[in-house]
Amino acid sequence: MGATPKSIESWRPWLLGILLALLTWAYWNALSEAAISWRGEQYSHGALMPLAAAAILWLRRLGGKADWRPQMPGELRRLIVAGGLVAIGGVTYLGGKTLGETAPPSDLARGILSSGLIFLAAVFYALGLILGVVFAAKSWLHVAKEPTLPKGAPMGEGQRPSVILPVSPRGAISAASEGHDALHISKAWPGLLLLLTATGLRLAFTYFGLDVPAMATFSLSCLGAVLAVMSTRAMKWCWPAALLLLFSFPLPFGLERALLVPLQGLAASVGTYLLQTMGLEAISEGAHFIKLGDLQLGVVEQCSGLRMATAFLALVVLYLLVAEVPRWQIPVLILSAVPIALVVNIVRITLTGFLYVYAGREWGQRVFHDWAGLLMPFLAVILLVALRALLDCLIVFEEETEIPLAQRARKSVRQG
Repeated sequence: MGATPKSIESWRPWLLGILLALLTWAYWNALSEAAISWRGEQYSHGALMPLAAAAILWLRRLGGKADWRPQMPGELRRLIVAGGLVAIGGVTYLGGKTLGETAPPSDLARGILSSGLIFLAAVFYALGLILGVVFAAKSWLHVAKEPTLPKGAPMGEGQRPSVILPVSPRGAISAASEGHDALHISKAWPGLLLLLTATGLRLAFTYFGLDVPAMATFSLSCLGAVLAVMSTRAMKWCWPAALLLLFSFPLPFGLERALLVPLQGLAASVGTYLLQTMGLEAISEGAHFIKLGDLQLGVVEQCSGLRMATAFLALVVLYLLVAEVPRWQIPVLILSAVPIALVVNIVRITLTGFLYVYAGREWGQRVFHDWAGLLMPFLAVILLVALRALLDCLIVFEEETEIPLAQRARKSVRQG
């Protein structure tokens, strides 16, 4: 007895999970290299980007605007299972990292145990994210196979507008035939072609020694896997997650070097100017140093603003994917992300120099190292919200209500 389309349909999310697990295994070395960059200050936000990508898939699973609330039976249980695995991975990683930092170099057993815990944490983290994608795919598939209603048709009791896809021009679609068509090879070939393209690009980048672009093909491979299993109709659902996944990887070394030096010089020059406007005897020395009397403040690579720029750009993209923003504001907010991050970084350097002079070295070090990590993103978000409010005030769209023809005729008669 052959499998029915309905039974095959129920296995599609799990097939997607198996394919994502195989991709994770195939890219394990590349992902491990990316994880090394996550331990540094420059790309510490990268560890959260896969989690953000899975969260976006969950928020967009209903086909409409972002909705995090469980809407169908079993969703809350699935969310707890996936989130619990991710949390276990995080706790295991902290335990392995703490054990590795406290273990003496001569203690080989504790070093091996620390490495084992970190590896186990990565497995739990990846498994939780893959299950989260599978559960989001189950919900998306349930919504996608719902028959669409013709325009103007009344909704039955208990139906949710959030789980009804936009109306197809051909009217209602049969759920069984739609699921059967989605599994047909003619529907899967775009995703398979994308998978082959990502594999070819990875081999080419690896051959020429371009490690970072080779890592980034993981995002393209995941997108191809989703399209191959879930059909091309899933593109609207999954492309934002693939975009966020790109922020998990560091910038290519040549590009990073090309950006760091000019950004360090910009931060030092503007910081010197602002300190001078405050009445301080600040002098720019060299390209990356600020002299405040007998004190010399160095603008090192971590102070260049590149870290804040990449992290805040990812945050702005995530905000635009979740919030309802007018389309004309989207490019403005994206283009403003890097300038806002640089402004916040310059404020950090200026405040540090001010505190070094008037409050002492201890307060300057405390603000620079301990509090800046919390204050900078907070200030950047405030500036983004202020810019969004300004844009809302600049252009206001008013919807004109159409007056029925009979009312217009009566109004013209009265005026005549």
